[in-house]
Amino acid sequence: YNLFVSNAFSPEFGAPGVRFFKPTGIGLATYHLYIYDTWGNLIWETDQLINSEPAVGWDGRDMAGNTMPQDTYVWKISATFLDGSIWPGKIFPDSSVKRYGTVTLMR
Repeated sequence: YNLFVSNAFSPEFGAPGVRFFKPTGIGLATYHLYIYDTWGNLIWETDQLINSEPAVGWDGRDMAGNTMPQDTYVWKISATFLDGSIWPGKIFPDSSVKRYGTVTLMR
């Protein structure tokens, strides 16, 4: 079981697989992804899974469908795996492990 979280995406450029911010993982029982703006406002969220994998990704729009500007956004994830274990978080270059981080939206 695992969950990988990228740190950048571009809705307008690149292959279809990189046009959404969508963590990739397998063996998930529960999953909730939140996206916040610079001021801490929740702008998008999902808890959808298909076959124990994240089903949808963030396309750079808020929940009302408004296009968000190029910027760095904060993500937060809570997830558990089918074996009952809790996702410990993403391992960062400084060896810290966190259930939140940043993603850069490039336009």
